[in-house]
Amino acid sequence: MLPLRVVDEPLTLLTCATQLSRPDLVALADAILWRANRDGRADPMLEALAFGRRRPGFARLVRAAPLRRAGVRSRAETLLRLMIASAGLPEPVVAHPVLSTERSPHRWRAEADLAWPLFGVLVEYEGDEHRTSRRRFATDVRRFDRYADEGWRAVRATRTDVFEQPSELMGRLERRLRDGGWRPPRGWRLRNVGPALA
Repeated sequence: MLPLRVVDEPLTLLTCATQLSRPDLVALADAILWRANRDGRADPMLEALAFGRRRPGFARLVRAAPLRRAGVRSRAETLLRLMIASAGLPEPVVAHPVLSTERSPHRWRAEADLAWPLFGVLVEYEGDEHRTSRRRFATDVRRFDRYADEGWRAVRATRTDVFEQPSELMGRLERRLRDGGWRPPRGWRLRNVGPALA
């Protein structure tokens, strides 16, 4: 039996564009793009933009489209990425592969949620399951030790960082990036960002 497709993704994007805030619309577009890539399909956003010109929400979808990125695995990751851009920090690479080198006695591979490879900085969003699952917690501790062994400046971001107090996290990211060699343009200042809506 073939699976029944119940949701038309391009139409969903157009419909939700009339209802969602821009960050949440981008999060939806990221999730749909992730699923399309996983299934080997074209990006549904392209179809929505091709046929939706006269539909409500089209203009909002056009503004959200350039902000979507492949590889994002959660709404919180999208919101964090957008906050980083709003703060004026350089855009991170999404789902960056991190591989063991000769520094490590074991061969391993991880995928950082967001990373600045040029500056050796990465950030991982850790939802509640990272705290409540013993297995997940042990894996996270080992992974962060491996990041450090390979010279990465790893930052852990939590729900509080994204939905309550993002300014402290943005300051930490700025310091890690500067420690890694990032030099902002003359006159640059870290912009204050408000928390995302839960």
